[in-house]
Amino acid sequence: MNKLSSRDRLLTAFLLEEPDMVPVSVRIGGISIPWMSEAGILEYVMRNSDVIWRTGVPGANIFFTRSVKIHVENRVEEGIHIYRVETPKGTLTSIARDTIKGKPYVGSWTLKHFLETEKDVEKFLSIPYSPCIPDFESLLKKKRSLGDRGVMVIGISDPVGIIGELFPTQKFIRYCLNEDSLIKELLSLMFERIYDYLERILEVDEDSVIEISGPELVAPPFLHPKFFDKLVVEYDKKLVKLIHQHSHLAFMHCHGKVNRLLERIADIGVDGLHPLEPPPSGDVDLADAKKRIGDRVCLIGNIRLDDLVRCSRKELEEKCRDAIRQAAPGGGYVLEPTATPLPDTPTRNIISFIKAGRKYGSYSFI
Repeated sequence: MNKLSSRDRLLTAFLLEEPDMVPVSVRIGGISIPWMSEAGILEYVMRNSDVIWRTGVPGANIFFTRSVKIHVENRVEEGIHIYRVETPKGTLTSIARDTIKGKPYVGSWTLKHFLETEKDVEKFLSIPYSPCIPDFESLLKKKRSLGDRGVMVIGISDPVGIIGELFPTQKFIRYCLNEDSLIKELLSLMFERIYDYLERILEVDEDSVIEISGPELVAPPFLHPKFFDKLVVEYDKKLVKLIHQHSHLAFMHCHGKVNRLLERIADIGVDGLHPLEPPPSGDVDLADAKKRIGDRVCLIGNIRLDDLVRCSRKELEEKCRDAIRQAAPGGGYVLEPTATPLPDTPTRNIISFIKAGRKYGSYSFI
């Protein structure tokens, strides 16, 4: 087989076929690009790996409606951000703190969530809906920059991902267990808004892959797998159908112990699944996952981010070799870390990861 471009190599794997070699992706996006650029590793990654560039399409706030504006107060010296939203029934407030002070792009911890009381929920439900309009300017700019070095992936949260982030985790899980009618009302409301926004994206975008995140908030160990059907499958199946109707590929991003969910996720119709975490953070045996759903879903990941941070070059090479041998035969596997690398990831390990993937990624040697 002739050497493929990174874009074609990835697309071939996504379609469950064998490309010229196993694709190797470091997983870049909004969190990793700034620090990788500062560390001088970004250009190496862009040149030597098969880039799966995760991004979003600006235009929607967390409530997915233009009828409200989120007012932000930034306390830069403290790394604190206060968000206020005026609703017909009063003000909703959320407070976040930078994970690394002065670098909000790395992520943040939520100190106070928008929905913490029954009155907060009433305020949220009082917000009228006005459809959000996607802004494609930044997406088109990134695509021009990427070229054929990889594939652009547009990330969008499903109803569980949006509603779950509005609540403190424990309260959201209690609502899922004990307030079935209310949770369904909230999820259905958000589903309509997400569906509308996604449809607007798909009507304009030509070739991006759509990655759905959020299901991990109700995956084990948080809830029994039986909850997955009514909280995730019911909604995400419709989102995937919409994506396929517009001739796009659909991925799912779901951390956690998903071993008992593999067939459920495949039944949703997704074309790819990330991150397939092995123990102890997850419970996925990659070879077993390949046997169970590898003929329906492209498997992406399985190299723990913690291993990318802490392993020696030799240990990392062995893990990459084993993952490729377990999941790559027949096609439908992309070697990738289980999460986007953070600033504590040694650049030498990123280089070792890419080199290991190339060393063991020839299908003639698997």
